[in-house]
Amino acid sequence: MRPAMSPGVLAGVFRWANMLNVLRDKHESRRLIHAPYQARARELCLAAGVDPDTRIERPGLRSMPAWCAYRDAARTILEGDTGLIVVDPLLSVETAKAALDLYYQHRPRRPVVAVIYTHTHADHWGGVKGVTTEADVASGEVAVLAPEGFLEHALSESVIAGNAQRRRGLYQFGPLLPKGERGQVDGGLGKTVSLGSLSLIPPTDFIRKSGEKRIIDGVEIIFATAPETEAPASRS
Repeated sequence: MRPAMSPGVLAGVFRWANMLNVLRDKHESRRLIHAPYQARARELCLAAGVDPDTRIERPGLRSMPAWCAYRDAARTILEGDTGLIVVDPLLSVETAKAALDLYYQHRPRRPVVAVIYTHTHADHWGGVKGVTTEADVASGEVAVLAPEGFLEHALSESVIAGNAQRRRGLYQFGPLLPKGERGQVDGGLGKTVSLGSLSLIPPTDFIRKSGEKRIIDGVEIIFATAPETEAPASRS
């Protein structure tokens, strides 16, 4: 049985169920979809763990955007001694919370003790308030780590240039198109992008050079900085 999902995420699942139908091998509408695009869409469904022909989840390890509901973003959860370390909390508050709720259905309900932003693109930090709160960060209960220069570049990309960036994203991924063979098949990188609420909590700890170590809730993490690669401020 599939774990229960929030109403908003569940609505997204039903919209994409129509697209799964179209991607089936013998569906009559498949001829309307450009063949390479169709093949890519099927690959993305399989990567997310769903076979379009059967709608049956495929066994194996998957990232948090399990199935097609959590959009074009990925999250890693590290389990520490007492709590969770969330690496990249997804793009929106709604999907971030839904993904964490899904995790709690399978693992012990332990608190989030740290959040790590890997770089400045919004899909790596926008959902932070779905996994923690400003009050918990301000009290020191939750640490927020990011590469040096993160806040400056995140704000310049998503606030100063925010309207232009969002317009570009609508053209790039087509999330407002109807889901189907005459609209959006998927977003190319994943099924689509989230249109939920964006949030940001400023980092409390910055990684300034490669090789820096942090022990977070018993987990030793060695960081490698990679500025001017995927984003101006980036690290792994």
